[in-house]
Formats: sequence, C-alpha cells, structure tokens
Amino acid sequence: MKSRSIFTYDVLLRKQPNRLTSSIERLKVFINTTSPLNELDDTYLSIGLDTGVASRHWNKGKFDFRSKKLLDLCQALSPATLRFGGNAADTLLFEPNSFMKSVKNFNFSGEDLTKLHTFTTKVGWKLMFDLNVLIRNHSKWDDTNTKKMLDFMIKNHQFQHFDFQLGNEPNAFKHTFNISLSPEELANDYLNLISVLRSPIYSKYFDKSLIVGPEITQPKNIRVLSYLKSYYLNGREAKMEDFLNETVMNKLEEEINNVKVLLRDLNIHKPIWITETSSAYGGGAPGLSDSFIAGFLWMEKLGMAAKLGVKKLFRQAIYGGNYALLDKKLNPLPDYWLTLLFKRLVGRKVFNVKLNNEDGVRAYCHCSNKFAQRNSLTLFVQNMKNCSVLLSAEYSYGTFQPEISVYSLTGHGPDGLLSKNVNLNGVKLALLQNRLPKLQPTISRSPITLPPYSFTFLLLQMDTRHILDTNSVVNRIDDTFLSVNIDGGAATTDWYSGVIQFSSKKFQQLCKNLAPASFRFGGTTADYLNYGDYPETPYSSKNFTILDYDTLYDFTKLVGWKLIFGVNALTRTSDGRWDSLNTKTLLDYIKSSNKNDLDFELGNEPDVFPPHLNITGARLAKDLAVFYRLIHSSRYGNYFKGSKLYSPDVTGPWISPNKYLKEYLSNIPVGTKLDAITIHHYYLDGRIAKLDDFLKIDTYDRLTRGLLDTLRVLKETGYEDTPLWLGETSSAFSGGAPGLSDVYVASFFWLDKLGVAAKLGLKKVARQQMLGGHYSLFDQQMNPNIDYWTSVLYKRLVGSAVFNTSTVPSKPGIRAYSHCSSKKYWNFPQGSLTFYAVNINNEPSHIHFGTESKEMLVFQLTSASDLKSKYAKLNGKILKYDGKMPDLKPELIYDSTIILPPYSLTFSVLPGANIDACKT
Repeated sequence: MKSRSIFTYDVLLRKQPNRLTSSIERLKVFINTTSPLNELDDTYLSIGLDTGVASRHWNKGKFDFRSKKLLDLCQALSPATLRFGGNAADTLLFEPNSFMKSVKNFNFSGEDLTKLHTFTTKVGWKLMFDLNVLIRNHSKWDDTNTKKMLDFMIKNHQFQHFDFQLGNEPNAFKHTFNISLSPEELANDYLNLISVLRSPIYSKYFDKSLIVGPEITQPKNIRVLSYLKSYYLNGREAKMEDFLNETVMNKLEEEINNVKVLLRDLNIHKPIWITETSSAYGGGAPGLSDSFIAGFLWMEKLGMAAKLGVKKLFRQAIYGGNYALLDKKLNPLPDYWLTLLFKRLVGRKVFNVKLNNEDGVRAYCHCSNKFAQRNSLTLFVQNMKNCSVLLSAEYSYGTFQPEISVYSLTGHGPDGLLSKNVNLNGVKLALLQNRLPKLQPTISRSPITLPPYSFTFLLLQMDTRHILDTNSVVNRIDDTFLSVNIDGGAATTDWYSGVIQFSSKKFQQLCKNLAPASFRFGGTTADYLNYGDYPETPYSSKNFTILDYDTLYDFTKLVGWKLIFGVNALTRTSDGRWDSLNTKTLLDYIKSSNKNDLDFELGNEPDVFPPHLNITGARLAKDLAVFYRLIHSSRYGNYFKGSKLYSPDVTGPWISPNKYLKEYLSNIPVGTKLDAITIHHYYLDGRIAKLDDFLKIDTYDRLTRGLLDTLRVLKETGYEDTPLWLGETSSAFSGGAPGLSDVYVASFFWLDKLGVAAKLGLKKVARQQMLGGHYSLFDQQMNPNIDYWTSVLYKRLVGSAVFNTSTVPSKPGIRAYSHCSSKKYWNFPQGSLTFYAVNINNEPSHIHFGTESKEMLVFQLTSASDLKSKYAKLNGKILKYDGKMPDLKPELIYDSTIILPPYSLTFSVLPGANIDACKT
C-alpha cells in the first residue's frame, strides 16, 4: 500500500472591511507564465461531511443519499475526495448490524457505510474515512473496531476508493473530550494503522489507500506537527465586516508559510492538505457563512492555498451547519455556485499574479480546466470594493486574444452581500426542475469590468509566442535540401505507359519551380533493373535501356535538377558478392555519351532484401567498397571524379532497428568515402492508414525519436560528421494511402517533416515521389497535388540557416520552425526571417512574434473544403494550374501577431526581423 502520509491542518478565515470608494478604478494584472508555482490534481477542491450528520440518522433522513437532486449536484463537483470526519468521528463505533447512540458514542452501521460508499461511487468521489482514535487500550489505539469495519468492506466489495485518517483535532481533545493524547502516542497509533493496512489480510485490498494525517516518521519531533490545526474565528461571534477584512485574510498566507518552514526544518517532504475549512468554526456564522459575502473568504482560500503549494483542501461541508454548500432542502447556497465554477474553469498549473494596486482586489491564475478551453488561462478575481474596477491583463509572452469569456458572480436582490442567491452575469442562478442550469459566459473585450462586490472568472485565450534562439544556427541546408524521387518501376513500364511526359512544356515548367534539387532514381524496382536490351535474369529483372537513361538524364538537366542513380545491388556472384559486370555496361555508356554529371547509390532498403540472399550489413559494406573503387578506377575515374556516393538507403528505425545500419557503417573499409548516409521514412502503412492517423501527435513525434536514434548510431560508428539524408520519404509506404496521401491532410506530415529534419541537422529530404502512387507531387494528368504547392512555397521562402524555434506556451498541435529567408526568388531584405508552422488542431491559434517589425508577408494554406480535399487555398484563393503558374502572392499584415487557422499551414516572412545571422 502507499504509505505516504500527508501533513494536514484545518483553517477558517474571515476578513475586515475594505475602505470604500465611489469612482471607477483601473487595474492591470501581470501573469508570470514562465514556470508554474504549483501543480494540482483534479481533486484539489474536495468536500467535507461531518460525521455528526450520521450520528443524527443523516439528519433524520433529510440528507437523502437516494435524492437525484443531491446526486446531480455532487456529481457536478467531481472528481473530489469526500472527507467523512469531524469531532463525532472520535465517537464512532462500527457495528455492522445495528445503530445505537449513547451519551459518549454512536454506532455506525453496515447500512450506513454502504450508503456512504455507494453515494461517493455514484457521484465520482473518493472517500476519506476519519477513524476513531479514542478507542484505546490504555495508551494505545485499539484497532479491533477498525478491523471489523475493514472486514465488512472486503466482504461487501466496498474497499475501492478509500483513504483513511485517524482522529480529528487531537490537539483539542482536552477541551472536547477531557482526554489528553500526546504526540508520541498519536504517532504510534498511525504506525499501528499502517501495519494493519499493510498486513497480508488487508494489503491487497487497500494497497492504493492513502493515510492522511500528521507526519509520523520522526516521532521525537511530532509535538509541533500534531498541534498545527488553526481556526481563525468563532462563528458565534463573527460580524459582517469580518468577512471583508483583508488583514485577517492575510493570516492564511502566514499560516501556510509557517507550516512549510516547519516541514523544511524537519526535512519532511510530504504534501500539505487543508482537511477542513470554511469561513468560521462552530458550524459557521448564521446568516453570514451561508450568504454571498462568505464567498470572498472562500475564493481567497482557493487561490492562496494553491499559490502556496497546498495540494488539496476540503470544504466544510457539503451539508450541515451554517457553512454548507447546500441548504437543508438540498438547494445550492452561494458558495456552491462559486465552487462549481472553480471546478469547471480552473485547471492544474498555478501561476504567479501581480496587480499594480492590490487594495481591495485579489487575483489568482491557473491554466484553464482542460474541459473549459484549451491553451487558455483562468484568472479569478474578487472585487471587494463598492465600485467597479476596469481590469486589463498581460502575461509573460505577450497579450491575450481580444475576446474574453467572463463569468461574474454578484449577490442577488436587495439583500446584496447577505443574499442566499447569486447572479451570474446579472441573471439569477437557480435549479431548473432540480437540474443545474447552463453556466453561460458573456464575451467581452479588455478592459473587463469587475462589478462592485463580485467574484469574476476570466478565460483568457493566450497568444502563443514565437521563441527564437538567434544566438546559434543549429543547421545550414543548401538549395537542394528539398529534393525529389522517382521509382525505378517508372522506367520498366514505359514511364508508367506514357503518363510521365518528360517532353511536356507544362511538366517541365512545373518541375523547374522545384529547382535546384537532387532527382533520385531508385526504389525497390531499381534493384531488379538490367542495364541494356537483355533477357530477364533469375531475379525477374527489367530492362533499362540507353534511351531510358537519356530520357531521364536530359530531363533532369533541363529542369535544373541533378540525377542520383540507384544502382542494382542484387546482381550477385555465386559466392554472394556483388557482381559489377552489368553495371559496367551502364557506366560505359555514360562515359561514351558524356552524360556523366550525376551521383550514385548502391541498393535500396537492403535491410529488407530477400533473406535467402544473405546480404548482411557487413557484406553490403564490402560491396560499396567495390563500387567505390570501380568509379574511381583508371577506366572511369576521369569521368566520375565529380560524382558522389550515397548509401545505404535502409528503411530506418521506424520499420526495423538500426542494427543493420550500425553493422554496415562499422564495416565500411578504410579508404571508401561515403558522401552521405541515407535512410527512409514513412509515418504509416498505406494499406491500413486512417484519417485519424494523420492527426495523432505521437505519429509526428516518432519521426524525431527515430532520427535522434539514427544520429546516435552515426556518432557511435564515427560517422557523426557525415551528412544524414532522408533519401526516400512520404506519408505512407506501399505507394501511399489511397484517398489520404494525395489530399490536403497529408500536407501536415510533409511540411512538419521538412521542419524536423532541418532542425535536427539533416542535409536533404527526398520526396517520394514525383509522379506515381498515391503520394506523388503530381496526379496522372501531371497537375500539381497539394504537396507540390507546399514544396514550391518552401523552395521560395525558406533559406539556409536554421534556428531553434519553440512556441510558448507549448501546444502539441502547433509545429513551428524558423529559418533565414531565401533570397533566390524574392529579394527579401538582409536579416529577414521565415517562420513556418503546421496547425493540426481543430481550433485557431495566435502566434506572437517578439520582433520590432510589425510587417509580415503571410502565405497561408487551408483546405478548399475538408481534410480530404484535393485542392488547397492560398490566402483564401484556390490553387490551380490553368496553363500557367498562379501568382503565389502573400498577404501583407501590419501586426506582430498572426492567426493560424484550424488545420492550416502557414509561411510568414518577417522582412524587418533584423536577424544578424541572416545578414550574410
């Protein structure tokens, strides 16, 4: 079981009158979001129920566990823990079959326990049961009655979701029961409870139960810890002005800090809980603790405790007394509505807040609840003045979006602060046929008006800030970084039976827009090609003729690309070595034709070669050395002295481990120069991919993890200075995913891959493929698919120097990157920056740039219809090739903030960024 004890103490607050003014005041709040002060869980705001309610037969049945109204009201506050405790807990005796009340004790029956457990389970609460520590055998706690209750719980399958306390306010036993219990005795009692719950009989049922109470690991020092329960005011004496007293309110901060200092001095590292708290003890102050005015203390406590590191507090009580959230008829009192809004709007991370004038106004800030609004902060503010306050807010990384959701609570009717009812944005809150109403905000703009004597929750949608480290360039790419592939199978089918028309002026012009680039001729079929007009070989080879070579080479030169020719690695001798005879036929023709401005690869995806060939990494490394010596031999050396050699084109760690790559690199003979290391990458299997797969964050992140693993292998094998390429890549292997890899949604993968690869230091990304399959840049009529337009924009806008880029706050669906701007197409000024981002969220996001320049050139791609559209819009205009290239013109924006629409790709050039690294 979890033996972590949680240090607890009880606090109740009140407040003195604030100086009243009549004029409207203006306030500014600054929220420091650089790092959270505290992080809570969803049960931070929890609930208490006094054991005394059970001793009175659940208030003579008025607290009806079967009431649908009660169940609905409590379920709305889930998740939470219900603390069942209080003074009466130390008079409780568990008797499974009877209820009896005496002068000193009362029996808590099995039926009672079942009701309580069933209730908390239904409403989604956990139960913390305060055990009677005054059942004693001389100086020791007698655990017999507790074991009887545990046995009942196990027998009736009621052991889930239970935590335990032992005793209530032991420092007050002398006053309450005329009994003294020393800290050492209480510490030993807790050790006894732990031993019971850890015992073989009970441990498997209560292994997840928490033990909540005074720290018991250092019994010699327990005295101070066991007497830290604090109550500020007596409910029998409280006055209205006490509830508006900031001096008393400040005592909570002092109290919590004292506890933290104490725990630090004792070297105790346990969470702090406030296990019982409300406005005033003694059951609350009649007419005050159950009125609107009590909310000032409650909101202050919720904010201050979270700010100071408290992990959980328990509101006393859901029912009973003058401080309850529900009245005797189970109707919500004012603090219930405040509690409900906190639960719905306030999230886990807590940030520091500063007001330029804190007199009479208190403010706290958390991330918003994940169910309220994403990428937003919830600022909750109480205005204790009798005048309105105009509030504006900023945070560490800029400003907020203009539209703000406002939930403002004020007292209803002429009773005002003493009202038992509440207005939300001026409308009375009340149950509708015993059901909760919708809690609708008003939408407003800064500055926000805080009404007199009000509690206000503001949902502030953050402008995501672009964080750019311009002090160091993380990579430099050349103009061929974005390159293109074509599968060897195209040549064996008469260039896909005439679909690829290399002589087409349209096709040539479209391809020129991607120049300069490398043009890799490779793929699986490349390892089955026979160079020349020969019969097919035993490996089902296909003929690649002189005419095929001329067609391919001449086209690449015409459009400004450079050919990378993937040589067949599957021609083998009888003893398993690579046979270069047929390759020499090809090299001889290249030599004679002077069409020798090309580079080479040997083999494609050798890690998945047919197993019976036994082409290991070590074997292929030796074959590479043979090919290297061949092209540098006296026969060919003068003709291929400018040619580079790339290899091994393995499938990458996403398909098979990097074991093959490591073996290959470790066995390349000395003297064999490898100009780049090539691996392949596909996110998905095209045969089974679904639309949702294109939107999963983890699918994107797997690329980064795989590349980092590959870079590690390069370092381990001594090749960390050799360029790494994605030599073949697209969205999905096996030809792409039909209806997905060739539509709008696939563009998210493509642009993000370019950004990730450049940021991690890769030198080339070769897109599979130009034409053919479902993942090509062109359709079968040689019209551009959407990824073509993305590629052209990348070529025109994105330059060499790559910066480390992030967005704050981080949003998983926003993938952002920054380079110096390219000057090849548009003559952008020196120092210009190009930012590009993918928004794969179904909601807009604001990006704020911290540059002096307010001018941006924005190129924004969105779908023409939906995620499966064949067409994209550039700044709202559908992109099509109608006999000529469309003008890819930007939208000029004079602002430092840009909006990324849902499901969009955005390029933004900041010509006035004045980045020193971009001035060369």
